[in-house]
Amino acid sequence: MLIKYIKTPEHFIPKVRINNGKPEAYFVKKGGKPTGIIVALAKNKIGWSLCSKKDVFRRAMGKTIAIGRAEYYGTNKTQLLSEIPDSIRQEVLDMYERSEKYYK
Repeated sequence: MLIKYIKTPEHFIPKVRINNGKPEAYFVKKGGKPTGIIVALAKNKIGWSLCSKKDVFRRAMGKTIAIGRAEYYGTNKTQLLSEIPDSIRQEVLDMYERSEKYYK
């Protein structure tokens, strides 16, 4: 099974602190938290799950939902692409290419 986690974009926030009486600049990394998952069970058999902004992402639950959708859609790429959110469309298309290379 191929798995790809969908994550929030990473960005860095500049911060300043006082160290021994002198100002010191540094960056804090924000983002990069998983919000969804895309799985490939076989060649062109893809499923996905995406967490709502108000929910907490749970890997096991996300994986279960994605596997269920992969089983439901099967290899019907047209139906799957008509129902996925636009925010993850390109990542799903990338998984289709990846599954064609992996499952020969």
